[in-house]
Formats: sequence, C-alpha cells, structure tokens
Amino acid sequence: MMGCETLKLRHTSVWMPGRSRSGAKSFLGGVAKACLIVLVRGVSVLFPPEVRAATVLVACHKPDTDLVLVPATVEPECHTAAPESTLDPIEQPSVSLADQNRSPSPFVETDPVTGGTVIKAPVSRFSTPVIAWILTKVGLVTSISARTIARWLRSAKLKPWRFRSWITPKDLTKFLPRACDVLDLYERVARGLRRGEAVFSVDEKTSIQARQRATYKPTGGGDPAHIEHTYARRGAVHLFAALNVGVGKVFGKLYPHKTFQAFADFLTDLIGQAAEQGNHSIHLILDNGSTHRPKYLETWLKEHFPRLEVVVHWLPVRSSWLNQIEIFFGILQAHVLAPNNFPSPQAVMERILRYIHFYNLDAKSIEWIYTSNDLRRKYNVVEMTPSEESSTGTREMGKVA
Repeated sequence: MMGCETLKLRHTSVWMPGRSRSGAKSFLGGVAKACLIVLVRGVSVLFPPEVRAATVLVACHKPDTDLVLVPATVEPECHTAAPESTLDPIEQPSVSLADQNRSPSPFVETDPVTGGTVIKAPVSRFSTPVIAWILTKVGLVTSISARTIARWLRSAKLKPWRFRSWITPKDLTKFLPRACDVLDLYERVARGLRRGEAVFSVDEKTSIQARQRATYKPTGGGDPAHIEHTYARRGAVHLFAALNVGVGKVFGKLYPHKTFQAFADFLTDLIGQAAEQGNHSIHLILDNGSTHRPKYLETWLKEHFPRLEVVVHWLPVRSSWLNQIEIFFGILQAHVLAPNNFPSPQAVMERILRYIHFYNLDAKSIEWIYTSNDLRRKYNVVEMTPSEESSTGTREMGKVA
C-alpha cells in the first residue's frame, strides 16, 4: 500500500494520501490541466471526489461546485447607445484606494441555476499572463506561471485570446438564395466551365490615400524601417478591380472619383477584353453598392453588349466574404499600401498597377472549398438535390429582387 506523500509544486506543499511522489505529481498536473481547460472553455464540469484532495490547486470552497472562468462581457441589450448619465461628476462611479485591498469576492459569484462557482474576470479577452494573474488573484492557485498555462493551452489546442469579427445575416429568405447562387457558381468553376464562359468577381477599393510622410528610413543593418507618424494628405484614388475566378488573374483600373461613369468605363474594358479572348458568356459577381446601380446595371449591359450573355450575380447584403476579389484587396493592402508613403495620387496609381502586373505573373485561382450545402447545413436548411439546383437557374437567382 502506498504511503502518504507531500509534494512541493511551485512553492506549494500538497499532501496526497495514498499516492507515490511520481503518482502525485502526475495526478496534480492532470487535475490542474483539466481544470484550466474547463475554465478557459467556459464549460461547467462537476469535479470528481479525487480532485478535492488537490484543493490547493483548484481552491474549491465547496467540494461539489463547478468552476467557470468567463470574461465580463457586455450584455446583448447594452449594445445600443447608453443614455447620458444624470449623475453629478463628483458622484460618478470610481475606484477608491480602499478597493486595492478588497478581497476578490466581487468577481466570484454563484450560479443560481447550477450552484456552481463562476469567476467573472474584468477583461475583454484572455492571454496566458492574464489567466495566470486571474487564477492567483481569485485564489484558485497560489502560484502558477504563464509558461505552464501556455503549455497546457497548446496541448489542448486552445487560443482563448483569439476573436473574429462577423456579420450575421438578418433575413435568411433573402440571404440564402443569393449566397447559394454564388457558391454554386464557384463550385462550377472548380469543376470546369464551358468553353467561352468566364466568371469575374468585381468590386472597388475606395479612397486609397496618398500620404506623404515627413521622413522615411528604409530597413537595413538589421533595423526595421522607420516611418514618421505625421504626414500630409496628397489626395486619393479609387481602384476598380475584377478577379478572374477561373485563372486567378486580376484586371484593374484607377479613377480619381467613384462614380457609375467610372464603373461603366471599367466594365466596358473588362467585358471587351473578355470577349476578345473568345468568351461569349460572362458572369459578374457584384455587391449592391450604389456605384453599381443595381436597378439599372442589367439594362445598361444589355444595351451595350447585345451580342454577349452577361449574367449578374448579386451578392446578398452583409456578405463581403463571398466576394473573392476581397482576398486580393487584403493582399494588396498588406504588400503595397502599408505603410502608406506616397508623394502623390499618381504614385499610388503607378505602384498599384505595377503590382497587379507583378501579381498576374504567377497568379493562381483561389482554392475555394466552401459550398452551398455547407451554408445550408450551417442554418439547418434542407440540402438541394442536383435536379433541384439545375431547375432554379442561376439567372433567376441572380436578379435583383
């Protein structure tokens, strides 16, 4: 029978009955790791009786309580503009010096439903030093290092500091038909288009500033580039661009103003070059921006290109992620426009056009794997069979409602 062992773990003595030193260390590491994973994921888990022996690590005031670590986020109803305070400035909420020695009890609450202990951390997002600091401040552990937490998170493939901005569609009845139409078009491009058919993802990147910096020191000698924060505005240009979805090449033109006349000139060159390459069926993926004149554009296309089949696939509202040209805009921003140091709008235009030419030297189509059925499953919509998809027709689904 094993004897009792006292294990000194990070300056903390823990008495583990019935376990050897190596067994106690393994047990404590597993307990602490499991607890931390539970805390970061924000899932309530009832700790088994074995965990009660390691109270120095998990600090359960009651053996049968749950522990949850959550950021103190704003409630959904608080997203609207808050009314102006009627309090006198002297009466505004503040933190006094006496609060510095206050116990962490205001951050530890009891869930009235589960009876579990909830630790509400006053942070917007976590990091390994912040997690270590919180766990010690609320008394969950007496001492723990950020490296230990980082190792546990890495082994569990958790990154609690990450977040993504997202836009949720408001009306699925309008969102899904248009989104699925574009996704089906991408899938058809991947399978291979008919001869004489081309698909272009089109949009504009507006108000590209020319900001002339006071000083600029290029990188060299092991030092990064240094750019002055102050700058003088020299003007702005607007880029209209189209990504050929099938081959990945980009066609772009720049204009001093963002107008429908500029957009029409851009489309005239784009469709004219596509027709010269032998394409007679051209698909345009566009959003509903005012520059594109959604209610008038299709009429304009029929008047100016009567011998071509030009189909417009209108993107749903709040879905720029469906437009592949946005991926190129991100690359352009990272490689060309940041940092922004141009003496004139003409310098911006020359740099962008030269980069597009450079980009097209080794352009490849984007490997798009997200399908319309993936989107339907996301919103629990019944998947369409191939016969149903073909009966809907891309032209009807692409029209403006």
